[in-house]
Amino acid sequence: MRVLFINLGYPPNVIGGAELLVQSLAKALVGRGIEVAVVSLSQNGADWQYDDEGVRAYFVHAHPMGIALLNPERTLAQKVMWHVLGEANIWTSGKLAAILQKVRPDIVNTHSLLGFSVSAWNAIHALGTPIVHTLHDYQLLCPRGTMFRHDQPCARQCHSCRLLTERRRWASAMPAAVVGISQFILEVHSAHGYFSRATKAVIPNGVRSTAIAERNTDDAAAGPLRIGFIGRLHPTKGVELLLQALKRLPRRSYIVKIAGAGRPDYEARLRDLADGLPVDFMGWIERDQFYRQIDVLVVPSVYCEPQGMVLIEAASFGVPAIYANRGGLGETGAAFPGFCAFDPGQADSLGTTLLSLVETPSALSRLRASAAPMAQPFTIDGLVDGYRHLYERVLAIDNRPLSVDGVPSSASRVS
Repeated sequence: MRVLFINLGYPPNVIGGAELLVQSLAKALVGRGIEVAVVSLSQNGADWQYDDEGVRAYFVHAHPMGIALLNPERTLAQKVMWHVLGEANIWTSGKLAAILQKVRPDIVNTHSLLGFSVSAWNAIHALGTPIVHTLHDYQLLCPRGTMFRHDQPCARQCHSCRLLTERRRWASAMPAAVVGISQFILEVHSAHGYFSRATKAVIPNGVRSTAIAERNTDDAAAGPLRIGFIGRLHPTKGVELLLQALKRLPRRSYIVKIAGAGRPDYEARLRDLADGLPVDFMGWIERDQFYRQIDVLVVPSVYCEPQGMVLIEAASFGVPAIYANRGGLGETGAAFPGFCAFDPGQADSLGTTLLSLVETPSALSRLRASAAPMAQPFTIDGLVDGYRHLYERVLAIDNRPLSVDGVPSSASRVS
């Protein structure tokens, strides 16, 4: 089997978790004997490629502004222009068609199409190659990608988002299958009329089995409760909610370590809010180093996370979590019944939960004991099995044999 991935970025160009997920999945599929290539946007203004441990990675200059999203100091005007040019992308199709002709994939798995636009589906569909699309976020529904407005999750598409994404909804009839990293994100898209003809599957993201073995076996610190947050520093991630909740705790009963980065102006705002509190802004840090420095992780997202991969990561290191019970985050949290959920819509919910840990140390011990065992369903092996079975199912429905000597069958695709 030959599989081609398309995603906004690919290491070393990393914007978010999707790039690392695509890399992990691609390498794991190669380990199963599947030929894998990846196409992503170039950051340096040139077309180039390299071999990433068996994965052929193509970087194409198919957007006049490159990957401007990697620049944390981009202006609002630059951000808007990047999205406008990406949506009307007339530079992608020719380069993508050439790579498709060279790779001759049996199936194309698209992920984030930011910068490529749904025009990529047209190029693939024109060759009769079946498409699987993976939903990592809300970009097809919302130009901001978050479905979050006026400090609240959007219950449905607003009128402006509906107009701006109508082309994407119509184009979603082309993929043969769609994958949700949670049931929640899959249902949200289905409810808005997306992927009406596609086979639907839920395949959660996973972590490597080796990470699960590296449990945080150190005893909890004898001193203050060590509270951690890791992720992008953005208003949707709820760091402000966490800082407000800390005001309910006795001052010397805790310390907080915040790992991650964001726009300089927003980071400055967070530092102002944390003034006088025992909060350490660590910047980017290796995950294993971070998890070994905390007793409990807080995931205070105020928007509906598509999945909540950070809960799985925490559990793989034996670190318990307190999480916002919304969207895919709440769905993932349900797999860890020992973890604590709180309602981000209730002002005192997070503060009350944290206060109970400070006042009852035995509660933390119970949380720690529940962390790692439930992580097993969320492994790379489970992820690869899910995608391979789906690819085989799509190809069986497509009634199109696998490539022979690089030349795919010309049999037309079955709807």
